[in-house]
Amino acid sequence: MVSGQPDAAAARILAASAITEAVGAARIWRFSPASIRAALDSGYQAHDLRAELTTIAGRPLPQPLPYLIGDGPVG
Repeated sequence: MVSGQPDAAAARILAASAITEAVGAARIWRFSPASIRAALDSGYQAHDLRAELTTIAGRPLPQPLPYLIGDGPVG
């Protein structure tokens, strides 16, 4: 989803909404129902979370992610 080293804003939202699974030359973040729930519980609104993730991805999110976040896909 994010190529290269994420900037501070991208790292912050990824840390809040995903689980880091691998660290090294490539970092892997995995979204799960629990990680999305934690982001929403910490104050993110579903619409804002989807919008910020779309911005850092630079392309539409994979279809399951907007549904995981809630409120359906972003058109």
